[in-house]
Parts: sequence; structure tokens; C-alpha cells
Amino acid sequence: LDDRGFEFTFNPGVAYSVKDGALLIDTDLGRFDSREKIISVHALERMAIHYLFAANETTARDRLASTFLNGVAEDLGGGRVRVTNRPQKLRGCLGRFPFKVGEPLCFLLNGRERCSLHFAECRDVTVKDVHLQSGDGMGLVSFLNENLTVDGYRVEPREGDHVSITADCLFVVNNKGLVEVKNSTFSWALDDAMNMHGNYLRVKSSEGTELELEHIHHAYYNFHPYHPGDTVEFTDPETRQVRATARVVSVAERGNGAAIVVDKLDAPLAKGTLVENVTWLPEVRLHDNVFHDVLHVRLSGRGKYTVERNVFRRGIALLVNDLARYWGEAGRTEDMTIRDNLFDSFSARGWNGSFVNVEVDGRGGRDLKIHRGIRIEDNRVKGLPPGVPFVNAPCALDPVIRNNNSVEFGEN
Repeated sequence: LDDRGFEFTFNPGVAYSVKDGALLIDTDLGRFDSREKIISVHALERMAIHYLFAANETTARDRLASTFLNGVAEDLGGGRVRVTNRPQKLRGCLGRFPFKVGEPLCFLLNGRERCSLHFAECRDVTVKDVHLQSGDGMGLVSFLNENLTVDGYRVEPREGDHVSITADCLFVVNNKGLVEVKNSTFSWALDDAMNMHGNYLRVKSSEGTELELEHIHHAYYNFHPYHPGDTVEFTDPETRQVRATARVVSVAERGNGAAIVVDKLDAPLAKGTLVENVTWLPEVRLHDNVFHDVLHVRLSGRGKYTVERNVFRRGIALLVNDLARYWGEAGRTEDMTIRDNLFDSFSARGWNGSFVNVEVDGRGGRDLKIHRGIRIEDNRVKGLPPGVPFVNAPCALDPVIRNNNSVEFGEN
């Protein structure tokens, strides 16, 4: 590693080549060409994530979920590859490769395309005593289900492995009824340990009560979260204030979006107005689980959340976040209690920030106080970075934060 780039060695058996400064890697899904796609690079011991453009990239990519590296690849033989940094000053681009000599890296080629368990439009789903040791993509995905119980779900790798699954362990979008997750373990995944939220589409065009909607992020292009009879809210994208409420009369899928007809609209809706289905908002009970060596735990939405008696150890952060601008994930909160949990060095994996963060659009939108009903109390806390508060809640209105005690704990 030097100021000009870095060298790495592929594990034996990786079918790769280098052409015109790009990496070509053969997988069971076909050939991966870094001129067409980006590579997600994970420093496994720190859970630091960046993107790698191993070719001549000239476009600013500041809307990616993380910063990126821009270089030219050279095959040195024997599985060794050098990536030399390009000098372009692109928004979102790092000028230096932020890795450490000797640390293991994972190049993630297929982030979300596959799932181990997938449920959609179901009722009364129970997942019990399931152990995922290794998987490419998501673990358990739940879209538009009513009542979900997850009991004894373990995402843990084989002994000696650095990775369990390559995306989120548990991904819950627009459920309703009760979502209960208990007695489960989440570890060593390459994306969020847990992600629960609603979903925004945005108005593409509006004529009377007929609306053409589009998805905000391509990851949700095949997700159509509306049914006749559902109640939807129309929200200003800048202030996140609700401008109108209506009931869905009919729905039609339209490519990367949807067309809906509602029962009434008092005024035309501006292009870009956010649309959220508020019928599908579950009550969530998250208790007696262990999260260790993970990235984020994302809990957002206006159902009632109770998070208690869990252990959070060696992660990034617990995030309560409304993410309209990038992911299109609806997460305004009205009733969330986080109590009687153990947070033990939870930001140890490269974050060095607060253990619990209540925000809007990640690091932006700090002047929008849209989260309500948040109570964070009676938690035990160990290993906070010096000078860092346990809770960072710039976007919460009148949160209750009390009796969170700093104590020393053994590994058990």
C-alpha cells in the first residue's frame, strides 16, 4: 500500500483477468466486468465499505451509498493485482485507498440479487430455528406480509469464515400486524443486520385523482406496495410534512413504478411529492436477540416499536432514519421504545460514533425534527468512544433519554 494505490492477492480458485485497466471476474451468474458495474469492497475486520472502479471512471458518483475509489487494475500474475489511483477530482471519490496492509478484503459482486428466504403477500408467517451459515444476497426478506414471527433465526458463519451472508440478514418492508423477532443471532453479514421500514414512491405526474408514480431507487423497481382500500399520505420531499391523505381505489403496475387512482384530492400534487402507504405499518417487537460483528441495525417507521433485552456488540450503530433522498425508504417514527438492552462497544467496527442515531437522510436533514415518541431508557452501555454521547438525536422532537448507565461487563 502506498499513496499511488495498493496490491492485493485473490484467494486461490478465483477466475479473474484484467483488460484495459478493468477487472473481469467469472461467477456462477456470469462474467462481472468492472467497466459496467462497481465492486463493493469490504475491509472485513473493520466493516469499512467503499466502492472500487477498477477502470477509467470520469463520472461523479456522489449519490452512491458510500465513497468510492477510482483506479486502473494491472495483473501482476499469481493472483496478484495492483490498482493504481487515478488523479481525477470526482465528487464522492477518495484520493487515497483507505485499507491496511495485511487485512482481508471482500469484493462483493452480487449484493442483493438473491435471497435465502423470501415471503411476499402472505399472512401469519413463522420462521423458527433456521441457521444461515453462508449465502449470496439477502437472508430473510418480508414484503407486504401480515404477522411475521422470527424465532431462533441464526446468521452465523462457519468456524474460521469471515462472512455469513453478503447482504442484509433481515429485511422487512411494509408489513402490517405484528412483527416479532426474538431469540435470534445476527453476525458477520456484509450489509445491515436488520432493516425495517416503509417505502416511498414519488409523483411523476398528477391529473385529477389519477397519479403516475415512480420508484426512487432501482432496488425497489419490482416492489409495488399498494392495494385498493389502502390509505396513502402525500408528503413534501423537503419538509416531510404531510400535504394530503387519500384512499386507493385502483392500482396498476407501470414498469418501474405504479399508476394509482385515489378517492379524492383537494389540489394537484407537485412532481416529486412523496407517497407512503400508511396502512402497512406493523407493530414491531424486537427482544432477546444478539447482534455482534455487524453493520447497522435500521429500525424506522410509524408502527409501534419495542426494542428490549437485546445485546448489541461490535457493530456500527442502531439507526432510526427517514431515507427518502437516496433509498426511498420511509422511516418517520411516532412510537419507539429502546430499553433494557446492552450496548457493548457497538460502534467498534470503524464508526466511532454514537451507538443510537436518530436522523433524516443519513448525515443530512439535521434541521428536520420529524421523529416523535422516542424513549431510550434503562440501557447498559460499555465502550463508548471518548467524548461521544450514547444517543445522537438531532431529528427527534422531545425524545426521552434517561437512566442509560455506563458499566463494565465481561465478554459474557
